[in-house]
Amino acid sequence: MRYFLIIVFVGISIFSFAEKTVSRATYETEVDKLNCELAKYYMKKNQGLDTLRNYQYSLAITGCNFEHLMVFIKERQPEMKLNGELAVYIESLKENYEGAVNNNVLYQKVTDIFEQPILNVYSNDDDFVNLEISLKDGLKENLKIKEIGNIVNQEVAEQKGFFESFRGFGWQEATLSLITILIIFIFVSLISWFYKYSTTGKATTSTVNRSQAEPPTSPIPIPPTPLITTGGMTINDSHTTPEPKVVLTPPLQNDDVPIVVANVPIIDPPIDDMVDDVEDDNIPNEDIFYMPYPTIDGSFYEYGKHETYEEGRSTFKFEIKLKEYNLATFEVISNQDVITDALMNFEKTLNAVCEVIGEGTKHDENHEIIIKPGLKKIVVIEPGTAQLRTQHWRLKQKAKIRLEY
Repeated sequence: MRYFLIIVFVGISIFSFAEKTVSRATYETEVDKLNCELAKYYMKKNQGLDTLRNYQYSLAITGCNFEHLMVFIKERQPEMKLNGELAVYIESLKENYEGAVNNNVLYQKVTDIFEQPILNVYSNDDDFVNLEISLKDGLKENLKIKEIGNIVNQEVAEQKGFFESFRGFGWQEATLSLITILIIFIFVSLISWFYKYSTTGKATTSTVNRSQAEPPTSPIPIPPTPLITTGGMTINDSHTTPEPKVVLTPPLQNDDVPIVVANVPIIDPPIDDMVDDVEDDNIPNEDIFYMPYPTIDGSFYEYGKHETYEEGRSTFKFEIKLKEYNLATFEVISNQDVITDALMNFEKTLNAVCEVIGEGTKHDENHEIIIKPGLKKIVVIEPGTAQLRTQHWRLKQKAKIRLEY
């Protein structure tokens, strides 16, 4: 048992040392900031100050996120096609979180964006150089990047292929981890030794103390062995077991029937026989969860799901069908909030993952769905299908819905 505990503590220490120190949410927030700042610069250079002002005004209302940026770009296609390609590429950097071994590797993968041809054309622009330095400094601080000595030593270390995965590995951290492992080992050994020898010592000491502390006393008279009389016979009860206790009557007279009273143990019936099987409806089904609106490309963020229905937040109901393939079906929840959102802007709420079928469906000159006033219910004819990949539920097949007025 002692060695098992040592192995567990050592494994925990090593895992904690190798683990990234920033959460996925923090990392994705930094990627969103990078996306928004580069989008501002790109708009200023390619679309002009008017477009930049409109984006900044919209940004102040909704906040910085990929979905808002794509909606803003889509409304101005095709003149902002390159902006959209850049935003999608930066958004894909969020998938690097699982593959990176530490914060330095995350930082290197994110800052590779400045080497891409779509931005490399501005490498001689002073404004872009200052923006690049500012964004890299912010990433270093928020991703908790640790430098290796001075800049020259770091560049030499980065050129060694074998040590590529050890960027940011400080000897102070290594020494601290080794000391932690050693302290845990000594602590567990001391506890094991103390438990072993203190228990044995207590047993021996207590025996010796008892023999020394109790002085000899005069012998206590032993009461005579109890006798049981039954039917005129005398029985020595010195070897009878105390349980169960039996009470007998005096010798039989006139054909009386002896009355025997015994302490018979009462066995309670099984709990399952006394309690009805009642299904608790309050226990959530682990195969069912809920999601808000999807992104513009029809995917759902994994961190946006919730296990139970929440008013004003739950828009889609998901049900896992094939766990081994991370495959689930989804359907839109028809309530007043969803119906109102669909009336205001069907394209930005449901169109990415839903296909409207049936009579009465109209399209405008841009082939977008027109929702008439008086919509009462959204009926799901066939649920959609999505698959979980790298923290995103990717759309496999749209849900088929009908609008009832």
